[in-house]
Amino acid sequence: MIISKLSYSENIGTPQEWLLNDLHLGKINLLVGKNAVGKSRTLNIIGNLAKTMTGKFSRLPDGNWDITFEKNNKKYIYKLKISNNNVEEEELSLNEKKLIIRNKKEKRINFSQENKLRDFHPPENKLTVQVRRDQKEHPFLDDLSEWAENLHHFTFSGARVNDLTIVGNIEQIQDKNFPLSLNIVPLILRDALEQKNIKKEIIKDFNLIGYEIKNVYVGNLEPGFPPNVLCLVIQEKDLNCPTLQTSMYPGMFRAFSLIVIINYVISLDKKCTILIDDIGEGLDY
Repeated sequence: MIISKLSYSENIGTPQEWLLNDLHLGKINLLVGKNAVGKSRTLNIIGNLAKTMTGKFSRLPDGNWDITFEKNNKKYIYKLKISNNNVEEEELSLNEKKLIIRNKKEKRINFSQENKLRDFHPPENKLTVQVRRDQKEHPFLDDLSEWAENLHHFTFSGARVNDLTIVGNIEQIQDKNFPLSLNIVPLILRDALEQKNIKKEIIKDFNLIGYEIKNVYVGNLEPGFPPNVLCLVIQEKDLNCPTLQTSMYPGMFRAFSLIVIINYVISLDKKCTILIDDIGEGLDY
C-alpha cells in the first residue's frame, strides 16, 4: 500500500499555522527545495502517522491528516484530527464506502460479516487501528497496520561511522520494527550474507553509484576492542587493504548502509515504505 495523496495542517488560526495541501506521490518520490521549506517536516508527518498507528508515541501528536492510500484496486481515504491527546475526528472510506465514522456526534465502524456500520466506543486517546484490529470483522484495519508497521524512516545526516554495532539477534531487531537506524547495518549485513546472491547484488548496486568495490563483509575492529563489536568492511578495487567502517567517509558509509538495507528488505519479499531524509548529506557529486 502506498500514499498517493497527502494533505496536512496544524495550529490552524495561530502564528504557528502550517499547511500542506494535496501533495501527490508515486512509488518513488524525491523532494527537492531550499532549506526550511518543509522537506523534512513532510517526511516527519508521514513517519509520525505510522508511529501513531503502531502506538510508539506515549501521547498522540496534534495535527490533521487527510491521506489517500492505494493498494491494488483499493483506494482508502483516511482522515484524522488529533488535539490535546484526543481523537476528535477519524474517518476511513474504501472506494467511497464509509468504514469508520468517528466524531463528537457518532462513533461507528463497519463489521464486514454483516456489511454494516455499528456503534463502537474506542478510548479517546487511541486510534481505531490500535484497539479494533480483527481480521474477520475489520480486515481494512490490517491494511493500515501493515503499512504503518513496515515504514522505516532514516535520517542520513544522523548516521555516524563511529557508532558501532554490538552483536545481537536479528529476530530481536525485527520484532522492534527493524531497522531502527543505519548504524545496525553490520548486523543486518551479517544476516543478509547468509542468503544466496545478495552479496553480488549489494556490490553491483554500490558500483552503480560510483564506488568501485569487489568485496563486502562484516568484521571486528583492531585488537583491544571487544570481540562482539561489529563493523562494515569493504574492499575497494584500487586498494590493497580493506576499508573498515571507521575509516569510511560519512557519505560512503551512509550510501552503503542504505543499499544493504534495501537489498535485505527485497530478499525478504516484504513490501514497505522507506523514508530517507537528507539523502545527499555527506555525498560529493
